[in-house]
Amino acid sequence: MNTLSKAIQSHRSLGILYQASGNKSEALVAYDKALALLDEVLRTTPQSAATRHKARNVHWDRALTNESMSDWDSAAADWAAAMEFDAGGERTKLRAKRARSLAMAGDHVTAALDAEVVFTAADSSAPAPTVTDKYNAVTAFSLASAVVDVEESLPELERAELREQYAARAVKYLAIMIESGDFDAPENRELLRTDSDLEPLRDRADFDELIDSLVGTVALIAEFRLLTLCGSFDLRLTRTLQSQSNCCCAGFSPTPQAVARKFAIAATN
Repeated sequence: MNTLSKAIQSHRSLGILYQASGNKSEALVAYDKALALLDEVLRTTPQSAATRHKARNVHWDRALTNESMSDWDSAAADWAAAMEFDAGGERTKLRAKRARSLAMAGDHVTAALDAEVVFTAADSSAPAPTVTDKYNAVTAFSLASAVVDVEESLPELERAELREQYAARAVKYLAIMIESGDFDAPENRELLRTDSDLEPLRDRADFDELIDSLVGTVALIAEFRLLTLCGSFDLRLTRTLQSQSNCCCAGFSPTPQAVARKFAIAATN
């Protein structure tokens, strides 16, 4: 490792230490110094994979620091820079993070576009979204539905239409995630109850129905676990669970296979 590489790593490590200790302003100074040196290297070797990887990581670190300081514009810019330097393996994750930061910064249009690309895996050159990526996309839609209300440049009717469009998309995609089993884990279900990013959805009837459906499903899974332990499981319970889990939300209609998967999870926990 040459002297310049050591200096870059030293500044980045110092930034991480400052961030961990709560000294966020000093963390930003350290990341800025690392990026200044990386820019110097990239001017002579712009396609260096190793240098681009380092630049991605420092922008990633700085984005997290900016988020912790609620500097959403700067965070979104860093996520965008990290995407530019990424070789492709983390592009979906970075786009999902940028979507949320953009929504928090008030750019609901770009946030929604990013969120849609992430959830639908529209970028064929990027990895498929993880559960966390999809959830970040959902929260971006939810937050976008709130920030569009303060977009004074838009007519009131257009704001209302966009608010409904974003919120409905958030609920629809949450329903898809629930059907896929993404909220089987208790800690994931807790997010639906406590995450402030979903606050814009909580006064919606379709969101309430979705949560009620999930609660009912969990209760029936618990009943199934008890019946299994007692050796009295009846396959008719599958149809009961399926009928109890139906929801009027678009895209949410549990299949027998999904129900069977939920039963299997319950039996092994």
